[in-house]
Amino acid sequence: MLFLRNVLRSFAITNPLRFIILPALICFFALILYRLDGPLFRKSTVIPAVFGSLFTIIGYSFATQENWDLFFSRFPGQWLKVIFAFVGYATLFLFLAAFLFEVTEFLAAGIADGRLNPPRPERAHPLVERWNASFKAHPFRNTFLLLLIGCIPAAIASYPGLFMGDTPTQIIQAFADLPVMPTYLTGHLISETVHINAHHPVLHTLLLHAFVLVGLKLFHSAAVGLFILGVLQTLLLITALSAGVCVLVRHSRISGVGIALMLAFWIFLPISQTYFFLMTKDVLYTVVFLFFLICLFQIQKGMADKKYKIGLGLSAVGMILFRNEGKYILAAALVVVLLISLKKPRRLELTRVALGGLAVTVLGAAILSAVLSAGSVTPGSRREMLSVPFQQTARYLRDHGEDVTEEELQTINAVLDADRIRTVYDPNSSDPVKYSFNEDAASDQISAYLRVWWNMFLRHPGCYIQATIGNYYEYVYPDAGPMNMTSYSWSVRRMEEINRPLEPYGVSLSYPQQLDAFRQVYETVKYSGDWLPLISMFMKPAVYVWLAAFLLLCSLRYRSRNVLTLIAVPVFMILVCFLGPCNGTYGRYLYPLIMAAPLLVCMTLSLLAGKRQAEKAAAEAAVRDGEEDAEREEAERKEPNG
Repeated sequence: MLFLRNVLRSFAITNPLRFIILPALICFFALILYRLDGPLFRKSTVIPAVFGSLFTIIGYSFATQENWDLFFSRFPGQWLKVIFAFVGYATLFLFLAAFLFEVTEFLAAGIADGRLNPPRPERAHPLVERWNASFKAHPFRNTFLLLLIGCIPAAIASYPGLFMGDTPTQIIQAFADLPVMPTYLTGHLISETVHINAHHPVLHTLLLHAFVLVGLKLFHSAAVGLFILGVLQTLLLITALSAGVCVLVRHSRISGVGIALMLAFWIFLPISQTYFFLMTKDVLYTVVFLFFLICLFQIQKGMADKKYKIGLGLSAVGMILFRNEGKYILAAALVVVLLISLKKPRRLELTRVALGGLAVTVLGAAILSAVLSAGSVTPGSRREMLSVPFQQTARYLRDHGEDVTEEELQTINAVLDADRIRTVYDPNSSDPVKYSFNEDAASDQISAYLRVWWNMFLRHPGCYIQATIGNYYEYVYPDAGPMNMTSYSWSVRRMEEINRPLEPYGVSLSYPQQLDAFRQVYETVKYSGDWLPLISMFMKPAVYVWLAAFLLLCSLRYRSRNVLTLIAVPVFMILVCFLGPCNGTYGRYLYPLIMAAPLLVCMTLSLLAGKRQAEKAAAEAAVRDGEEDAEREEAERKEPNG
């Protein structure tokens, strides 16, 4: 009895909230079973249920213990809890997947049949009628104006801009006559007169520098120049979002309710407000990413003219210029598009687009590399490609340091500071470990390190697996904390880093004291989104990873190659996140997917609706052909008798 009591208490069954949630879940399950047309247990529902349950349980273990001990335990009582938890979460995810597919089928059928169009004027409220009519007539203009109004609070609070950790380095390194700002590449520049390195996209570094100079020359203020850049990137972002809404209204029958939900998402989501005036490459990368999706969607719908094909190529170039790993994401995604187009009959146009996109990607990456080399721009560090093994080595030294031989330790020390990384190891980020990388390490030393890394893996593979899970589990753990947002206090410290070395140029960046009260209220309201219902849910990184996974499952369940083509780039973007340095709460890497999420959902529904219409038309044509054949046969039988 004592054992059973402890098991029940471990589930916090005495929490009154459980007694509210349990009946609601029972009703939810009953409703799904009542509404479900097909079988509940299908691959598209069972697979996400199993993985969702595993990720939830293992994620909880890492969130509380920083290891998987709660999952892999020798204590029988713990195994009993794990089994109960797995079955419970799997059941929940199974019914949730079935519910989402049911909603998807309903919406796709509604779009195909026209049932989700705005109601007739005599049935609609006058305000709803005016809203629907206005967006039907001017979707781009209205979306743009509303988003512009929505970003005004961020513009007022953030003047001259919101500065992140990389901003000082990018701005200062473009001034070649100043001492090199201490970084991991200090002393490793290939030219004494060029301090720019390719760790950050060089085009964005040059843009920051150009607008600082514009502000100094024209307005005698670097702050004004950077604010102009912030305004420009915000206008480009809301232009891309407005173009996406316009395409959906014109060609996909999206209703006014759908537009309202998308606008609310983009305006009120805290991370969206943060990035409007954040001085980061990710905003401009998101712009070109959105245009790439819009152009690809138009091509899939068969409504793209020459400008969309040119736009696809230009946005591909932009993805290469504004994200170092953009070329790898594009190349992998376009290979998938090419393979899909070759298997689909009568899709010669999509094949040409895929081949053209691959050519642009390869040629653009080669030209960019040649230009950077000719300009004596120092390449990024090799450490960025070794983020995962470095993190695994650090955890191994921390947990199994006694198993490392002296020879192996010397090999590791040639590449990393072994004594340091075992103490600074952070399960959620590989940055502290990477900072100890020896930039002078020769290729043979790195090869020797990798051999040691492999031998250590064979001795304790579980340690390596835990290091990897610990670094990325928040991307798939539903109850992970909210994504981080850059605060104004952090931005002030970054401004001070810029002001000191650039003081001879008259650079003095700060936030106007007259706006301190407004800024404080604005930031308080913005951070309240971390705990407000519904809004807080959309601040979790796993929501967007699971959304992409669900859209991928939709493409497989409904055999839609168009949806698979559309979701290829976001999927590879997520896979690259699992090779990056930080866990999911560092939302910068998911920001393009976050802003594209409403468009991706609507585009997927539109493509599925188009597939339904095509299948319905084919079925009707087959029936007509059958009737005509029957009539012809009947006429042939009667003709001899005549």
